[in-house]
Amino acid sequence: MASGGARALANLAHGLRDLFFAPACAACGGAVGPDEFLCPVCQEQVESPPEPSCRVCGLPGHPWHCPDCAAKSSGL
Repeated sequence: MASGGARALANLAHGLRDLFFAPACAACGGAVGPDEFLCPVCQEQVESPPEPSCRVCGLPGHPWHCPDCAAKSSGL
């Protein structure tokens, strides 16, 4: 019973959020669906970095972190 009430409250909160802050694409401001950040047109334009690549900056050829990002994260 509490689960159903919590779900209903969450749905109400999401509805109010969407009413006052209409979801918009982070790139172009166009319409997006619930819990989406980019519209379909912008999603098509996003290119993934080549594999393997640094997980921080996307530099190709480094399966985890490139030397620059590794040095920054270690505090050196």
